[in-house]
Amino acid sequence: MIRIACMLLALATGTHSATLQFAETLREVHAPADAKTVTTDFNFTNRSNKPVTISRYESACSCMKVEISDAKLRYAPGESGTIRAEFDMGNFSGEVDKTIALWVEGDPKDKPSITLIARVHIPVVIAIEPKTLKWPLNGKADAQTIRITINDPKPIHITKISS
Repeated sequence: MIRIACMLLALATGTHSATLQFAETLREVHAPADAKTVTTDFNFTNRSNKPVTISRYESACSCMKVEISDAKLRYAPGESGTIRAEFDMGNFSGEVDKTIALWVEGDPKDKPSITLIARVHIPVVIAIEPKTLKWPLNGKADAQTIRITINDPKPIHITKISS
């Protein structure tokens, strides 16, 4: 029984030591109001005593492009690298969390070694309430109101409106 417990402990320790150590797994970025994209870096180091190979990495959203420094996937003990995330802000506003999943060699396909979070704070320059108006099918065409608030000291020039 003791022999089995020792083998399981050794196996768990070996697996745990093969991971990469990140300076931060949550990066907060404050985007300027006029930015179309924002970029943040996740720095890591192989603190184990053996080489670590990144087998797969992906963003949970097509709005975020992910790259590894120099497209390098294998890191020797003590070697460092950077994962860069570029977020396309599109129509997002407020606080948005986007994740990056990272698998190292030997991870199960459904469980990454680490999940990184890019938390992007996007200023709400134009607030619209409510976001959607609905009229019931075959119902009365009653007037409804949308309230538009400009949260910027600079003038806003509306160039187009569509419905």
